[in-house]
Amino acid sequence: MPPPYVDLDPALLRDGTEFTRLLLVRHAQQESTPAGMLPQAWLDGELTETGHRQATAVAELLAGESLAAVACSHMHRARSTAEQIAARHAVEPLVRPDLAEVDVYADMPGDVWPADHVGAEVWAAAHVEFARTRRWDVYTFGETGKQLRARTTGAVEDLIDRHPGQTVAVVCHGGVINAYLAQLLGIDADMFFLPAHASVSVVRASLDGRRLVESLNDRHHLEADGLLSY
Repeated sequence: MPPPYVDLDPALLRDGTEFTRLLLVRHAQQESTPAGMLPQAWLDGELTETGHRQATAVAELLAGESLAAVACSHMHRARSTAEQIAARHAVEPLVRPDLAEVDVYADMPGDVWPADHVGAEVWAAAHVEFARTRRWDVYTFGETGKQLRARTTGAVEDLIDRHPGQTVAVVCHGGVINAYLAQLLGIDADMFFLPAHASVSVVRASLDGRRLVESLNDRHHLEADGLLSY
């Protein structure tokens, strides 16, 4: 006898339930920290020339979507990317500081090199441990993974509540996208995949709490023109 039929449609949100579609967009490429500048003093760089082209590419990709809102963090790279997307939908970006990138230097003095503040051996060991665990907690002078997940999950879930049955673009950061999806999927690591600049990941979210990852790290709109970067 064949096994009894299992109806997958409710789990996959194909049962007619109304759901919000979240388009999680990583910001386009930003300028690197200038040589000799303290890293904690350069957390909010502008887009590069390539970054502006990437922002245009992702905006053109999403031009056919019916976006009810475009939300973004307050950081320049996210806002500049969001403005390109929003301009094609006659909406203004909704700026939300709770979508900002993880602040690994939150408790670090702004006028001292990190290795000088905590000691060169401790600083080097933290990098080794992060490579092994991919957990922000190894940097003991900044925002923890738990804090980041709570902040970003709260922000995204609020957008779901505000836009039932609609499509919303959320333009933010690699750490933020990882944090939300890791929380959603029950993944321990804070960084479990590498989102490309201006890539798109899609989540379906129903008001009854069901969540489904529809796609992850879509970057086909960048590859053809040589715009792929991380």
